[in-house]
Amino acid sequence: VFENENGLFLAVVADGMGGRQAGDVASELTIECLKTKFQDAEIEDVERWFARVIKETNDHLLDYADDHPECRGMGTTVVCAFCAPEFVTVMCGVKTACGK
Repeated sequence: VFENENGLFLAVVADGMGGRQAGDVASELTIECLKTKFQDAEIEDVERWFARVIKETNDHLLDYADDHPECRGMGTTVVCAFCAPEFVTVMCGVKTACGK
């Protein structure tokens, strides 16, 4: 669970996919990437924010796998909750990486 400078919270669970190479790396990178992107997040269209940052995170994982052959094919699932005083938005059932 992370709190940003705007007093918002982001809870993240990323679980490397069983049977996939380097799932632990994929889940760790996903959490760190989301944490970094959340630091300056404000209340906005949270669904759009989730879509954008998940795509950016996925691109980061694919680039990482390109540079680290031992991680090619890695993947993780991710579930997030964006918590603001006015609402909570949960994003679930997303899978990152696995490509190329």
